[in-house]
Parts: sequence; C-alpha cells; structure tokens
Amino acid sequence: MKKRQFLAGILAFAMMLSTTPVTAMAQIRTAEQDLIQQLVSGEAVILPEDEVVVPPVDGGDVVVPPVDGGDVVVPPVDGGDVVIPPVDGGDVVVPPVDGGDVVIPPVDGGDVVVPPVDGGDVVVPPVDGGDVVVPPVDGGDVVIPPVDGGDVVVPPVVADKIIIDVTPLAEEVAIQNMVIDSVESDVQLPSHLEVYYLSPEESLETTMVGVTWTSDKAFSSEKEASFTYSPTITAPSHYVDPALLPTIQVNIVTAESLILGYITIEVNGKGPYTGSSLDEAIFQAKEEVITEIKVLSGVIDSGDFNSLKWEVSELKTFEMLEDVILEENIRLSFPSSIEYIKILPSFDLNMLNTGDMINLTTLDLPNITSIGDRGFRGCTTLTTVNAPKVTSIGDSTFSSTALTTADFPLVTSIGDDTFSFTALTTADFPL
Repeated sequence: MKKRQFLAGILAFAMMLSTTPVTAMAQIRTAEQDLIQQLVSGEAVILPEDEVVVPPVDGGDVVVPPVDGGDVVVPPVDGGDVVIPPVDGGDVVVPPVDGGDVVIPPVDGGDVVVPPVDGGDVVVPPVDGGDVVVPPVDGGDVVIPPVDGGDVVVPPVVADKIIIDVTPLAEEVAIQNMVIDSVESDVQLPSHLEVYYLSPEESLETTMVGVTWTSDKAFSSEKEASFTYSPTITAPSHYVDPALLPTIQVNIVTAESLILGYITIEVNGKGPYTGSSLDEAIFQAKEEVITEIKVLSGVIDSGDFNSLKWEVSELKTFEMLEDVILEENIRLSFPSSIEYIKILPSFDLNMLNTGDMINLTTLDLPNITSIGDRGFRGCTTLTTVNAPKVTSIGDSTFSSTALTTADFPLVTSIGDDTFSFTALTTADFPL
C-alpha cells in the first residue's frame, strides 16, 4: 500500500511536467526504474509509518529508536560497552564494562546472581526464596546456612582423637534415687570419664577426659520425678559419637519408696526406667512392643511377675541382676512368648503356671539354690539349663521338656518324675 502511494505521487508529479500522456508515462517508467535501482542498492528506504531510522551521524554510532513500541537499543558508543536496556518489560542486562565482571540483576523477578568479582568467590544469594549458599572462601570450609528452614551444616572439624569406647559408670552413679526435697548438688556427676581411642599408629589408648553434665529438664525435688543427665566432652580435640556416652538417671522418690526400693529396669536395651512397681517402670519406657526386659535394681514381688505375664505378651528375653531383692516365697511367671531367662540373685525359685512357656529354650540360673515342684514342666522347647549351685530339685520340675543333658553337680535332692517324658541321655548328679 505504501509503495503504491509513493508511486502514485511520482505519477502525479510526472503528469504535471508532461504535456502529453505518452511523454508522462515514459517519465513514470524512468522514475520507477530509478526507484527500484535505488531500493536494490540500499540508497533508498521505505519507512513504516511507526518506524524511524537514524543513520550514522558524523561517523558516530548507529542509534535505533523504539521499534513497534519496543525498547531502545543502543549499540556500542565510542568503542564502549554494549548496553541493553529493558526489553519487553524485562530486566536490565549489563555485560562486562571496562573489562570488569558480569553483573546480572534480577531476571523475571528472580534473584540476583553475582559471578566472581576480582577473582574472588562466587556468591549466590537466595534463589526462589531459598537460603544463601556460600561456597569455599579463601580455601576455607564450606558453610551451608539453613536450607528450607533446616539446620546449619558445618563440615567435620578434624579431631586429634576419635573416641571409640567409654567406660560405663558404676551402677550407683548411673542410677541415683533421692528423696523429696533433696538438692541438685547432691547428685553425683563425675568430672571426668575414661575413654578409649585409636592413636595415629592405630593402637588402642586410654585417657581421662573432662565432661560437663546437662539435665533434660530443670531440676526440682518438690515431688516424685525423674531426670536424665547427659555429658558433654570439654576437650575440643576429642570426637565421640554421643550414643557412646553414658547417662545418669536421677529419681526423686518418697522416703517410704526409698526404703522399700524402687524398681529400675531397661527395656529393649534402652533406659534406665524407674517406677514404684515393675508395671510402672515398664510404662515409663513408652515402648509399643517390648521384647527385652532387664531388671537392674529394686524389690520385686509376685504381683510384678503377674503383670509381666499378662501385659507384656511379646517378651522374649528377661534378665534380673544380682542387686534385685525378691520378696519371700515369690512365684515367678512369664508370658508364653518368653525364650530366654537369666536370674542372678540367690533364692529358692518357684514358678507359677509354667506350662504356658512353650517357647522357652534357655535357663541361666547361676546362683539359684533350689527349684520347686513342677518348675518348668511342659516347657517343650527347653534344651539348656545352667544351674551349677542348685542342691534341690522338686517333683516333675523338668518333665515334658526337650532336655537331653542334666548337669547339676551340687544337687543332693531330686523329686519324683523330675525328668520324666524327656529324651535325657546324660546326667551329672553327685548322688
């Protein structure tokens, strides 16, 4: 359309110069041919209505003003740097200036990215609302501040000694029962722990390291409560897995309970847990499934074992240490799931409803002196009994078991049918 308008103008002008149509048409053809030649050679330009072209001025730089309502583009000026202002409402991009560094301001509302400056380190500020990441600076360590609201991660600091084991605390230190209104200064908190580590020559060495103790909550002795103290090694050159460090359990109890004796246990290898009864101590563990119980100290009665039988239905291993006190004439009972029983106190063992222990395989009774009537009758999977100090075994105590060997070197009395319905092939009795 524009070209036709332009040609029409030339035609009108030519008609004014000519007195005859033939002469005018010849002039038009000549002008049209000249225009076509100029267009081909670039000497002439057909301009859109909304565009402006400004050729070089005085040997200067080409300046191209807005095209289609777009942005101004300014090519190099005086041999300087290219500057590209916003395009389509975008962001300013500034390439290298005077041999300096590339700076890329926010793009599409994103984050600022600043590449290396003067040979320094790359700094990447927050991306997508995330966290700042600072790569190594001056050959130092990588520090990664919180990511997604997480924790600060600081790479390992090289330690001179890597602790591989810690000597356990004495039982009277590991578990401390104190009466109401006691003061925290009465808690026994060792100032040092004995630890083991590997030397540079990979030999096992031992040393004492200083520790400080922190309670899991503020100490208060106004009422019954329990506190757990955890140690922190003060020597920065020593590294230890926190799981290796011992803890101290402090129980605040009534004077009456202290006299009677609280029960302290471990459950599934964790603890200690303390209660006025075995049932209460088990509750403190808050374990959904209990397969192992070790009684560390306290006074146990028949009621404790009754609750054990009916409330811990998946128990497989039961141990009782020497410091446990058992009431007189106690009768023990266990759930049918029990597989292993180890009892260290010395007393006369009497069982209750033992025929239910259909999964029991091993008895370890190193200090028991007497086993009552029908003690383990009907324990059809029982194959091993260790009772070197037993002097008396009651009637039908091991009948209907899987025993093939009976080794009781101190026994002086054996009841009727003690080993009936067994496959016993070897017996060691001094009788």
